[in-house]
Amino acid sequence: MAFWFRCNFPLLLLLLNIVIELANVRKCLGECDLYQGSWMRDPSYPLYNATTCPFIEKEFNCQKNGRPDLDYLHYRWQPTGCNLERFDGVGFLKKFKGKKIMFVGDSLVRDQWQSLTCLLYNARPNLEYTLTRSGMISTFTIKEYGVKVMLDRNVFLVDNVRESC
Repeated sequence: MAFWFRCNFPLLLLLLNIVIELANVRKCLGECDLYQGSWMRDPSYPLYNATTCPFIEKEFNCQKNGRPDLDYLHYRWQPTGCNLERFDGVGFLKKFKGKKIMFVGDSLVRDQWQSLTCLLYNARPNLEYTLTRSGMISTFTIKEYGVKVMLDRNVFLVDNVRESC
């Protein structure tokens, strides 16, 4: 193996240069691999206070349920080779003005819905909103922007059909 490495060292350098160049081209084209990166400590986080957000259900509210540490709240995802912009709640509301967004799924999806509603609730103080529930569907509406963020709590995304053997 050492012989192969020594003999092919110029080839390895060439391949490494090609990989670096491709990464730079992707970066220039605005491509960003969001799945490669690491969690970075950021003292400006969290973006909302879960203890004061009215949409976090008591079963999912770590601080209200007695979790003593808060360090885990001060991290953000940093993709390798590019930067994510900080979430802008008002910008989001403007972009999705008059639109409906629906989350469909189990408790994990409910966590995501609760986080987005808290981020939007926190975007601008005193925004007028409504929260309605009809069956398994919860709808958070910000009237000024006509944005609806809905949750269809559904643990079975496929039909369960019993077949006789």
